Amino acid sequence: MEQTLGGHLLFQNKNKAFQAGLTGVYTHYNLPFQRNVQSRKDSIVDLFEFRGQTNYNLGLHFNYHWQNFSFFGEAARSKSGGLGAVGGLVASLAPNVEFAYLIRHYDRDFHTFFGSALGEGTRNINEQGMYWGIKITPIVRKLKIAAYYDRFRFPWLRFRVDAPSEGYEWLGRITYFFSRATNVYFQYRHEAKDRNLNTEESETVFRPVSRGDRRNFLFNLDYRAKRFFRLQSRVQFSTFDFAGRRTSGLALVQDLGLDLGRLKLDVRFALFDTEDFDNRQYVYERDVLWAFSIPAYNGQGLRSYVLLRYQLTRKLDLWLRYARFDYRNQDTISSSGDLIEGNTRSELKVQARVKF
Repeated sequence: MEQTLGGHLLFQNKNKAFQAGLTGVYTHYNLPFQRNVQSRKDSIVDLFEFRGQTNYNLGLHFNYHWQNFSFFGEAARSKSGGLGAVGGLVASLAPNVEFAYLIRHYDRDFHTFFGSALGEGTRNINEQGMYWGIKITPIVRKLKIAAYYDRFRFPWLRFRVDAPSEGYEWLGRITYFFSRATNVYFQYRHEAKDRNLNTEESETVFRPVSRGDRRNFLFNLDYRAKRFFRLQSRVQFSTFDFAGRRTSGLALVQDLGLDLGRLKLDVRFALFDTEDFDNRQYVYERDVLWAFSIPAYNGQGLRSYVLLRYQLTRKLDLWLRYARFDYRNQDTISSSGDLIEGNTRSELKVQARVKF
């Protein structure tokens, strides 16, 4: 059982150009967190992870707007003494140029259960980094160019990285609008990050690390016929270079959307072929209300789904979603308690919303 208590105090000047605040959050669990330490290696890797029944975070934040610049920052300290902080700015450098900069620092013993600040890792812990982003709209208004560069390092060991490590990621996207109804964009992303040279897990041996390079290519075409018809076609391709070996992955995705007033329909049909998990393809999927779906297309097979929304009355909405993976060259899916005999995995969701 989790019990959480928190509060927030905010100050702002008369024109709201400056804001500053103080936030506090306290969390208590009925049972203590205990790490499953089976070896000396485990004890070192998890040395700074959270243990115990209680945690709290105290933080300060500010926002300041000046002409075309917006500055922001936030810093917090957890019960362990670890510090987490972010700061940066968003600016309009010219009528057609937007710029963003963010620096982050999360101590290896900074513990927050509700933090979701920008970071390379899935949690705001054991990470330092700097992010630059820019968006340019040239004189030709039909063209847009966007890019970012992110540099990061991890001062302590991580899952399958038995040493302090670092890396970088950059992305570029060019979008062209043929009309209000049709646009196309091409995107390239390159990520370089350290990982264990030998990916086999070991309870006692610290593995040497090496740099892995992942490159993703994406081509997307959108077409919308007024309000009732939408067509989206996408091609995704990736390569992964590690330890002198290159693997690749591919996904072809076709979406169709219909808006018939009370009835809305979304359909997807996708083909995917990836050599390994490092080339898994992530593609956003539409889902029922307040749900988020972006599964990994991995292996060889087909992915399809149908999403229906029907407004039965002004106060009652119904959703129905059926999604399915059909894998090739597989007799089983997943393992252990999630093992499925066969090559098909499907899911069904039904949702209703009543307005009072």
